Amino acid sequence: MKKNCIMNTTTIPTSEFKERIRKFQANIKKEGLDACLVHATESDMAFVRYLSEYWPVFETAAVFVPAQGEAILLVGPESDLYASQRSFFKNIEKLIEYRESAEPDAPGMSFITYKDLLEKYDLQHIRKLGIVGWAITPLPVYTSLKEQLPNVEIVKADMTLWPLRFVKSENELACMRKAYQISELAVEAILNEIKPGMTELQVIGIAQREIYKHGGEYEGHSLYCFCGESTNNAISRPGHNTIVENEV
Repeated sequence: MKKNCIMNTTTIPTSEFKERIRKFQANIKKEGLDACLVHATESDMAFVRYLSEYWPVFETAAVFVPAQGEAILLVGPESDLYASQRSFFKNIEKLIEYRESAEPDAPGMSFITYKDLLEKYDLQHIRKLGIVGWAITPLPVYTSLKEQLPNVEIVKADMTLWPLRFVKSENELACMRKAYQISELAVEAILNEIKPGMTELQVIGIAQREIYKHGGEYEGHSLYCFCGESTNNAISRPGHNTIVENEV
């Protein structure tokens, strides 16, 4: 595969991602922080994707954003090439802390540490680091930060980034409208094809077919189809339950 391969993933222009980072850095300074470390998982990717367009698979990921200067995308052992195709970031580093949860060995591969990161990007002055995505930050990350950066204070900082996502740009609204249109097509297909005797999984298969057929890149979360006793649930996953009349 060519090194300059770029994945066509979004209608959000690079300039808007960069503007998000600039606004985020203003909030970092306002809160008296020297930098923020922003985390994501495959299922909870929003913060990292918001800044970088990167969406991790299997592994976790982070964006290191200094109060001033260029942001750095941090990925695991398997993701550096994928990240270079998915994101517009020029600064991408591999850290062992972002490997998948099975913690496989990575023989022959080299990684930097958080201490190396600060030295490489001339960020040794950092004394107060905010964590964004506090609830999903992996324990190996937190442990390494405490061990490698003993003089750095680590604080929860989700609200430095959250407010930026409250007000949507025209590009974001266009993406949302497209997603709603695709969702309506999926629901319409279900209503046209659903019948007693189908399983919950088969019904969800109709929706997924329409989502991908019309350009949706993924489901936002597990798609729900409740029937029988499952209709008492607040949330669920589809299973092999058979649909009967008046139970969906």
